[in-house]
Amino acid sequence: MLKMGEKQAVLKSDAAIAVTKIMSKELNEKYSREIQYISNGANIYDRGDFPLQNEFGLESGGYILAVGRFIVEKGFHTLIEAFSKIDTEKKLVIVGDETGPDEYTKSLINEAGNRVIFTGFLTGTELNRLYANCFLYVLPSLVEGLPISLIEAMSFAKPVIVSDIPENLEVTEDMGVIFRRDDRRDLREKLEQMLELEEEERAEMGGRCLAKVKECYNWELITNQLEELYLKIKK
Repeated sequence: MLKMGEKQAVLKSDAAIAVTKIMSKELNEKYSREIQYISNGANIYDRGDFPLQNEFGLESGGYILAVGRFIVEKGFHTLIEAFSKIDTEKKLVIVGDETGPDEYTKSLINEAGNRVIFTGFLTGTELNRLYANCFLYVLPSLVEGLPISLIEAMSFAKPVIVSDIPENLEVTEDMGVIFRRDDRRDLREKLEQMLELEEEERAEMGGRCLAKVKECYNWELITNQLEELYLKIKK
């Protein structure tokens, strides 16, 4: 049913949009039709507008952040195991819905230990506070579409560590630190490397991440692309 819906949407629509270059290429080759690449974006905020409110007992720069649904494909099991092997006073904060009764969620909580904080689902200002004050951001996904949380973290000028799946690499290019997908040892090593970096080096990495968002994922660019496409269809 989903495949049929995809085919009808691509072939019967006035225009088709994909939010990643990878998806655009795949659909173009599959259906022999031009698929317009127009990404989603992120707002650019001043980090100073989001001081921590200390609801989770956190200090600015005192935690590593990850955001996503509690499903196997997000790879949080890899992150928790890698983090558990690191000698650091920093916390690991995972934002997502941990209230479900499924076995995967239970396994994450059981493996986590007292240095891991599950905040539950957060959005808006509450989530932005955590982006703005984290030490770094990690996306350990096994599978992604367009990783919005990664773009949001980069928009706060945060250095990032990501798994080496194509969708993550399309966003970060050479701006982030890359580890092998589902490789706990490699992720642990990359986390340790980042923890040992000087503040200036991490700030430089974060600055390049922000520049990438401004160049490729800003809403003004995206809305202009959408407007051009709509006007083209209207003619």
